[in-house]
Amino acid sequence: MIKSNVSESFWLHLENIEIPHEAWEKLESLFGKNDIMRAMHIDAQLTALYPYDFSTIVDFLTKFKNLYTQLKGSGKKKEEKECIFFIMSKLKDPFHIFASTFISIINAMGDKFVMPSLEEFCDCIMRGKKNIHS
Repeated sequence: MIKSNVSESFWLHLENIEIPHEAWEKLESLFGKNDIMRAMHIDAQLTALYPYDFSTIVDFLTKFKNLYTQLKGSGKKKEEKECIFFIMSKLKDPFHIFASTFISIINAMGDKFVMPSLEEFCDCIMRGKKNIHS
């Protein structure tokens, strides 16, 4: 009866299991491993993003935020602050002035500085300049 609700490709994993709860736990353990692999894949994609592979900074940041959302959905934790510094580390002309000013403000304000959300940070960059290649 349990197998009637499961794809044939998973029957091997459910051999000798008759209790629905045990079948669920077995399938959950299989798919849980896939979540780890998915998270690792998304994180690798996020790390490989480079702003100058996109025609606009908006395209880059949209892709970055999309992957970040997927990463959070997979259960992997990545702080927004880490993402902000990652983005800044990849910014070159014409955005290096923005990045260096941002760092200067952090240093000048010290403990009083409140890190913006990733969304606020991205909005700030997008308001500045949309075309990377100009």
